[in-house]
Amino acid sequence: MKIIKIVYLILGLVLVSGLFTFNASAAEFRINQKMGNVVIGQDEVVKNLYTTGNMISINGDVKKSLYVGGNVITINGDIEGNVFVGGNTIVIRGDVGDSVHAGGSNILIEGNISEDLFI
Repeated sequence: MKIIKIVYLILGLVLVSGLFTFNASAAEFRINQKMGNVVIGQDEVVKNLYTTGNMISINGDVKKSLYVGGNVITINGDIEGNVFVGGNTIVIRGDVGDSVHAGGSNILIEGNISEDLFI
């Protein structure tokens, strides 16, 4: 009886640690390249994206949510989830599947937003 409890405990720990590993792999963090710029290519598709830098260009699609902060931020790709963005100049040309939460001096939105816009 004691052995069965130990086996269940070990299986439970393996299952829980596997779930945490799986969830962590869904997020993608991009660091600044040379001169503090971050570029996501047009052919790139990422899940959750977290990034910051001076000039940020997101040309590819984001399958979940986007979290970005910087000086000049340009979003040309489509975002299926929410967008949380803060910066001096923000340009959103791609479509957003959920809400946009933006804070900045100059904000231009040319794409479609399915849900709410918070500025």
